[in-house]
Formats: sequence, C-alpha cells, structure tokens
Amino acid sequence: MSANFYLSLKCLHIVSVISWMAGILYLFRLYVYHVECDPFEAHSISLLKLMQRRLLEIITIPAMLFSWAAGLSMLYLNHGLIYTRWFQVKFLCITSLSLTTFWASHICKQLSKDKCFLSGRSLRFINEIPTFLMVIIVVMVVFRP
Repeated sequence: MSANFYLSLKCLHIVSVISWMAGILYLFRLYVYHVECDPFEAHSISLLKLMQRRLLEIITIPAMLFSWAAGLSMLYLNHGLIYTRWFQVKFLCITSLSLTTFWASHICKQLSKDKCFLSGRSLRFINEIPTFLMVIIVVMVVFRP
C-alpha cells in the first residue's frame, strides 16, 4: 500500500476527529442552554431542539463514523499497533468517547420529547468527559508511553 494512501487516511482521521470533538462539545453546551431555557420561550426551545438534532445527525455522528472508518483502516494497514500499550489506552478512550456520543444521542431524544431530567450542572459535568478523554488520547498519540 502506498504511503500517500496511509497519509490520506490519517488526514481524514484527524479532520474527522476534530469535527467529532467540536460537535460533541457544542452539543452538550446546547443541552445546557436547553434545560436552563425559560419554559415559556417556546421559540427558543424549538430552535435549540432543531440545532441539537442537526448537529448530532449532520456533523457529530457522521464525523464519529468517519473517524472510526479511517482509524480502523489505518489499523488494518499497520496492525502491529494493536499490541502497543499506548494504542490500547487510546482505543479504550475512543470507545468511551463513542459511548458518550451515543449517550448524547439518547439525551437529544429525551430533550426532543421534553423528558430530560438532567440539570444544567449535570450536563456541564458530562461535557467535561469528552474533554478529559481527548486529552488522554492526544497524550497517548503524541508521547506513545
């Protein structure tokens, strides 16, 4: 396989991860705005629901899928990585980030039905999970301890 193809996959992976992270971090911020919005501001709530659904369905989920596809393709081409400790930690964090994204999707569905019982404070805390995972992933990739 050509080095350019591998580097193209790596570029796709990096851009997809950046998009995924931007989407998931902004999504939780929208959730905070939503739960803290005055219930009598129907137009604002309606707009937040639309923004949340579009961000999740058009950016966040597709970016996550592209990240996985490019990452697994690179792993297929360089399968020795699976035996390294740094990659195993990174993979665990990526799996956790994916689960957090699916949790965000569940919260979006709850909010769309006005049935979310999480507070703004809880959502702010949950929003730190992707950031924490991102830091670990970046450290693993850069330093490869």
